Amino acid sequence: MRASGTLKLSDYLDNADALLSDPDYADCTADLLDLSAVENIELSSADIDRITRKDREFGDMLEERKLAIVASGDIPFGFARMYGAQSNSTFKGLHVFRCLEDALEWLGIPAE
Repeated sequence: MRASGTLKLSDYLDNADALLSDPDYADCTADLLDLSAVENIELSSADIDRITRKDREFGDMLEERKLAIVASGDIPFGFARMYGAQSNSTFKGLHVFRCLEDALEWLGIPAE
């Protein structure tokens, strides 16, 4: 998922619902959340709790999955770290990066 502009709770929830209904998503072992173009985040700590509850709807699907979050700006990076602290046990691995190349390397995905 690549986000830009202002990130809101509805953006995450809509994307999660789309992934839950995509049969091909179950076969993925790595996810990339690119927040490098996000300028503002309109999320509260209660919203982060709601996001982590939404993640639980994926069930066992996330336990074997790595999630890399790219956040170059300070505000998105802070959000990603808070989310990671609450969600790390949901995923096989979760790491927040400042640059895309490092995230891709950690996920084992060749850079384009």
